Amino acid sequence: MSVSSESASLASTSPDKDKRSQQQNEFLQGTEISMQKLDEIKAFGQNCKHESYTAIYKNLVAQAQVDDGRFAQQISSLSQDEQFIFTMHRWSVMVLEMERDLRMMDPNTRYAPLSVFERIRLPIGCYIQSCKSGAYYLNLGVEAKTLQGCLYVAHAYTAAFIDEVIQEMTANPVQPAAPNYAKLIGRYSLRPTVAIKYYDKSACHMGTTLNGIAVREKPMQELKVTKLVWKQAHDAKPLLPWLFEPHHNIIRLIEYWDDAERNALFMVLEFANCGELLLFIDAYHSLVYQEKKIAILKIDQMKNQSIRQLHIKQYQSSVKLSKDGQNAYIEFVRYIFAQIVQAIYTLHCQGFAHLDISCENFVLHFGENGQFMVKLIDFGRATKMKLKQKKADSDDDEMYEHEYEKYDFSVRTYPGKCRYM
Repeated sequence: MSVSSESASLASTSPDKDKRSQQQNEFLQGTEISMQKLDEIKAFGQNCKHESYTAIYKNLVAQAQVDDGRFAQQISSLSQDEQFIFTMHRWSVMVLEMERDLRMMDPNTRYAPLSVFERIRLPIGCYIQSCKSGAYYLNLGVEAKTLQGCLYVAHAYTAAFIDEVIQEMTANPVQPAAPNYAKLIGRYSLRPTVAIKYYDKSACHMGTTLNGIAVREKPMQELKVTKLVWKQAHDAKPLLPWLFEPHHNIIRLIEYWDDAERNALFMVLEFANCGELLLFIDAYHSLVYQEKKIAILKIDQMKNQSIRQLHIKQYQSSVKLSKDGQNAYIEFVRYIFAQIVQAIYTLHCQGFAHLDISCENFVLHFGENGQFMVKLIDFGRATKMKLKQKKADSDDDEMYEHEYEKYDFSVRTYPGKCRYM
């Protein structure tokens, strides 16, 4: 009888104390006997000969061969491309299961529960299939965690992509190479083609983060606004003659779908290959002001106050403002800032307020023709603003110099990230 059934039988007994006490003693005695048997089995396992372990290993190998044969039979009627995709997916799932098994074997992590994120995380190397277009995407790993899921980087499965991999495997027809999936993932991680935003539907329906903190982000709104703003931006004109067309400063939504099997929403976006603006500013600032920082550090380390003051005066006299247009670094910052303004201007002209503007919500991208672009992302809090109320003496056909002037942007809200600090 199992522990649960023993407990059930104890719960259904007479309330007589002596009888209940006797049953409890019998139950504890039975538990002690079971533990003794487990200890004996454990001792036997530790003292058994090498041949026993070899037999167990052979049984495991035989079972794995049976599973492989069953899987091969299941995919035998599929195309070569689908066979490759499903085989790699199976490998990725097995790797993730092995990681979790090793975690259970480690005494330091055995009893630590998996986080919500770890429970929903998709295996690296698995495929993500669109329920709308049927397209397959190779998951290359987590780029960043989000409030209600995460952002994966991925490579779209194409005929050329799969042919390239298969040609490598069959380069030697005499002895074809086995697919090295880990090497394949490592190579294509350097050149992802899309970013896939994953939303956990349970968190979305409750309006919370994965950890249960209430949020204002609305995934379905983000999907619709991202698609609409980018599409309507094609009709807008650049703010300055030398700027890109405005839609280049808005992240492009490729497709999205609701995945009932994974209990998730997926949004496929173009991949910005230079990362967040915030990280770029940090690296750029360190590079541009490296000489000045070294000079200031040397001055700070001087112990003689008179010499230190002398060097401070010399440094201050050497610092001068650059003339307009003569400092390449400043011109580059202006170039980036002009695109940031155009992105927000484009959004406002359509009547939307982003409500979460930050350096983390702009990404940088080098286009195929070498153009360096700034793109606005993350419209989870974006809100459609109301039209301004017309004054009684105003003309019905009142004209505005800019489209955004038609909308009332008098909104009061905390900056996005402050709500979770």
